Amino acid sequence: MKPAPVSIATSFDYSVPLNVQVPLIADAGFTHFSLGANEAHSDYLTPSGRARIRALVTQLNGARRKLNAGTLCARRHEPRHRV
Repeated sequence: MKPAPVSIATSFDYSVPLNVQVPLIADAGFTHFSLGANEAHSDYLTPSGRARIRALVTQLNGARRKLNAGTLCARRHEPRHRV
């Protein structure tokens, strides 16, 4: 049986920028990650922030394919509207 993927959250250290965290997460062997609740850290509530995150994951996945390593999972989710 193939083990289920385990994710890690980017909230482990908000002092580390997201563009530094994501490669560290991938290098540690994680294939999935979730964004922490600190919106300022990833800017995930804006279209441009989500585009930067997708571009980072896409770029990293391209480099990892060249190394014959696993790829990160990036799912596109629109944020829920706050009440």
